[in-house]
Amino acid sequence: MDRDLREAKRSGNRVDLLRSRLRVGEVSQQQVELAARLGHLAALELFSDLEPVDLADEDSGGEALAGAGEVLRNDTLHARLALESARRVLRVWEVEFVNDMRPREALAAVHAWLECPCVQHTLEAGAAGNQLGHVFRTDEEEHMLINDPDRFRLVSAAGQAACSAAIAARTVGAETGAGVVTGIRSAWSALDHAATAAGEDSDSERAWQRLRLASYALGEVGELPNE
Repeated sequence: MDRDLREAKRSGNRVDLLRSRLRVGEVSQQQVELAARLGHLAALELFSDLEPVDLADEDSGGEALAGAGEVLRNDTLHARLALESARRVLRVWEVEFVNDMRPREALAAVHAWLECPCVQHTLEAGAAGNQLGHVFRTDEEEHMLINDPDRFRLVSAAGQAACSAAIAARTVGAETGAGVVTGIRSAWSALDHAATAAGEDSDSERAWQRLRLASYALGEVGELPNE
């Protein structure tokens, strides 16, 4: 290991560590620049004059999701972020609909697909997403009984976050250019719904999404935890 890189890891200085990783080629300039645009503090110290990403904007956010996958040559990262984001608001749905496990089952299918993106798991993710999507296409009676419009909006968004995550997995699993593009849009939709479901904590949720994606861009992905 490079001596400066070793010293930077020992010191715990994140800026020096990232600078050393960049110098030895452990990360590329493209990766660090994307992380900076997403608000990663150490990356911003190295590239402070870049236009920030607005993850709440579909075009800008979709570009960032695609960019992270491109620099790491990994077409599943946006589906993973969609899964993680939807998991964070799953409780909003389950508090209201204790016996309706469709969002949880959809996210479990996405997790299985991420662990093994085979044809079978692709089909299962698609089926789970379609089953959950039925709620929002038909306005099932049980789910229209929330009289508080604000509460209904949050609960519905939590369910749609899980649905969009499953659709992202299904479309990327098709292994076509169009599938990847559609998957990115679905993943962005999952992030947007998750932020909505967070209610008063929407800004904090979007900040978490940005920094999580910045970590992805730098290759700091790690193992996917079970729910």
